[in-house]
Amino acid sequence: ATVLYGLLVREAGFIALTFACVLISARASTHKRWHPQIILAIGTTMCCALIFIKALGLPLSLLGSFFG
Repeated sequence: ATVLYGLLVREAGFIALTFACVLISARASTHKRWHPQIILAIGTTMCCALIFIKALGLPLSLLGSFFG
């Protein structure tokens, strides 16, 4: 998930890639239930966007070139 993030952050965008990486990482768990993993991915993505883009002002695109 970390390598995927580094390779695709500009093309896929912060939101889609953070969601996908958290979901991929959560799938490694022994608890294979989708519902809690999706909630975790949504919450983590929202928190990271607020912290890194809004609070710290990092110049990351929310939606990458794949989406427009």
